Amino acid sequence: MMNYKGYLGKVDYDDEAQTFYGTVINANVLISFRGSSVGKLKKSFHDVVDTYLDDCKKEKKSPEKPYSGKITLRIPPEVHRRIAIKAAECKESMNEYLEKLLEQETADVASK
Repeated sequence: MMNYKGYLGKVDYDDEAQTFYGTVINANVLISFRGSSVGKLKKSFHDVVDTYLDDCKKEKKSPEKPYSGKITLRIPPEVHRRIAIKAAECKESMNEYLEKLLEQETADVASK
């Protein structure tokens, strides 16, 4: 993963084309980049994020925040019921309970 101005880029490698390519994973618009070396890939990533932010500024549009803090989640009713019960047993709201669980499960990627 690459990080620039709060935007995360996921990178892959195309062996046939001998190039790196990636996409910004935390924007609701498609932002992609590529490069034949790590340096070129990094420059391309920075350039596309800067271009996106500049375009938003020119259009007087707020750039999408990398993460809003809101997640829409669809789960089976039975799982929903069990979460409600566990949260109540812990004397927490379902939001508090799920936030704690998700924080524990993702603590290892907090520094990325």
